[in-house]
This record gives sequence, structure tokens and C-alpha cells, in this order.
Amino acid sequence: MRKFLFCLFFCGLMTSGAGADESSSAPGFEIESTASGGAQYLINKINNENKTEINIAFLGGSITQGVGASHPSRAYSRQCVRFLNKAMEDKGLKFKGKIAAVGGTDSFYGVFRMSAQLDLKNTDILVVEFAVNDFSGRSLTSAGDAMEGIVRQARKNNPDMMIVFLYTTNRKMLTNCYDKKVLPESIRAHHKVAEHYSVAEVHSGPD
Repeated sequence: MRKFLFCLFFCGLMTSGAGADESSSAPGFEIESTASGGAQYLINKINNENKTEINIAFLGGSITQGVGASHPSRAYSRQCVRFLNKAMEDKGLKFKGKIAAVGGTDSFYGVFRMSAQLDLKNTDILVVEFAVNDFSGRSLTSAGDAMEGIVRQARKNNPDMMIVFLYTTNRKMLTNCYDKKVLPESIRAHHKVAEHYSVAEVHSGPD
């Protein structure tokens, strides 16, 4: 959890895209990314004298919803908003979170419900979490197509939006992939989309 919060904050707010070099690694593979994911837009907004709210939206399944957490307030999505508000308090910024999470749903369902559940035109940061549910029920092609649809729909509504793909994991992925030093298929599919559209990536799997 701390890894995600740290990476999201510094990937989004402290990099500018040009020459940025971020990486997330797990046994047997490495994800290299030079994507700013819309970070410069956020930097400009943070440095603007007319302080305003920054809207961060979370699109995902039960992990984003907080199922399994010791308390709903311990969901990564809610912890992230609290972390960012505390970290940027001295700048007079307010981060407002919106959670669009439905347990058991994958990116294919997510692309159809995101516009109904989120105010995309006024979303500054979009965190997308479908690695686990896409691994359970989607082919590489359909998972990639759905994630591309999410990115294109988000960018159509707000071209400056920062998008972050969050790669979570479960026991099945650990056993079938990570223990064999193989990157899960869903993450491979998501990574191809992230590379093409310069989307920031955060890998929360095993180090």
C-alpha cells in the first residue's frame, strides 16, 4: 500500500514526462515506463495561484471497493486521497476522491459504466484497477481493447487527465505467474495499452 501511495504521488506530481524514467519490477521481468501520464497538467494546476480542488477518480473492482480491508477506510483508494491531502496541505490544495468500484467486474464492464459513474470532464487523475479481474476472465485481446476504450473515453472528455494503471495481484496470479517468473497476461495486455497512450503505471505485485 505504501508503495502505491508513494509511487502515485511522485510519479504524478514530481515528474514532467520529458526524460522521466520510472520502472516497476517483479521476479523475472521488468516494466519500463517513460510516461508522464498527464503529470505536467497537474504540476501546472498545483503551481497555479488560484488554488482549487483536484479530483481523483478510482475505477475498478472489489479491491478498489475495499473488500477484504480491515475497515472501509483502509481501502487503498481512500488511503490515497488522505495521503495526497496531507502531503499537499501546505500548498492549500484539496484532493477530492470519487470511487467507481463494482466487485467482480473487469475492464470490459468498466468501460461501459465509467461515464455514468464518473464526471470525466472534471476528473484530473484517473486510477484504473482491473489487473486481477481481467486475469480471471478476459483474453489478452479483449482486456487490451477494453483498457484502450477506458483511456480513449477518458482522454476524449479531458485530454489533460492523468491516467494511472494500477496492477494489483491475488494468490492465483502469484501461483500461476509470479512464482514461475512470468508476468500475468492481464498486466501484459494493460502494459501494451499504457505504452501506446503514455499512461503511467504502478505495479503493486511482489518485489
